[in-house]
Amino acid sequence: MKIKGNVSVSWMKLRIFKKDWPEKKEDEKLVDKEEPEKKKTKFNVRKLLKTLNLFLEALPHLERIIYAFFRSTYFEKFSLNLKLGFYSPTDTAKVAGYFWSIGSVVNVIPNIYLTFVPDFQEEIIDGNGEFEFKLRLFYIAAESIRALTKKPVRTFIKELRTLNK
Repeated sequence: MKIKGNVSVSWMKLRIFKKDWPEKKEDEKLVDKEEPEKKKTKFNVRKLLKTLNLFLEALPHLERIIYAFFRSTYFEKFSLNLKLGFYSPTDTAKVAGYFWSIGSVVNVIPNIYLTFVPDFQEEIIDGNGEFEFKLRLFYIAAESIRALTKKPVRTFIKELRTLNK
């Protein structure tokens, strides 16, 4: 099976992150030469349990950040175009029926676009998607500062920083 794809995250038309599959082999050789081998660390169960307990103590303060994130997120556009084909045309027809029934309900919502094209000739999964949203950082920053003033959150962050050492 051949898998190809890419993920790109951009902000104000500037690319922040890009990942391609399959990765180029030339890049792997360059990375191996540049980075020395890291020492393997032993897995410490006690340290992990301590970090988990600190997380549970800090969770009530971190929940406010999560709620602020959801309150500050506004969806602008969601688009998905999918071309799908299976070995059996009957399986392709069944899946097409499922997608078309879901699409007929979801496409009524403004700024959501789902399209599906069945391919009865070959096995294929091809598609592209686009997802746009607005994020207002004021509430997230305010709740983050409020959470950082609490001691359980500070000790949890400090323990996270020492977890990989």
